[in-house]
Amino acid sequence: MAEPSPSLPQPLVAAEVDLRGNEWFPLYHHRLSDSVWWRTASDLARSRTIDLWMAAYRQVPAGSLPDDDRALAVASRFERDVDGFRAIKAELLETWVLCADGRWHQPVLAEICLETWGRMNAARRKERERSARRRAEQRMSRDGDH
Repeated sequence: MAEPSPSLPQPLVAAEVDLRGNEWFPLYHHRLSDSVWWRTASDLARSRTIDLWMAAYRQVPAGSLPDDDRALAVASRFERDVDGFRAIKAELLETWVLCADGRWHQPVLAEICLETWGRMNAARRKERERSARRRAEQRMSRDGDH
């Protein structure tokens, strides 16, 4: 596994972005299937890249994977066949960026994760505001009864 390096680009997703537990994943299939990479990749790489995306979505930070061939083999459904993974590693990770946090980040997936994180935080904020209003109304009602 590579050590974090300041010469590598900064992570595309902040360390606190955690989408575990969020079962919904937007797969913009036209964006994916219209990409140059998709049109030129092998069938095996195309199917396994979806597996990588799904695995990365559940990582912290979301949208990233560790720079570890065994973990990447498992994430891409090669399981214990690390040599099989290594045979197509370059093709699979062609659109991924190794960042200073020692993790692989995929730019389009990073965008999706950040959009989802923003929506989740907005929903949480609205729920906190609703709860605060409800508590304030309950206090006012109680205080008005005395």
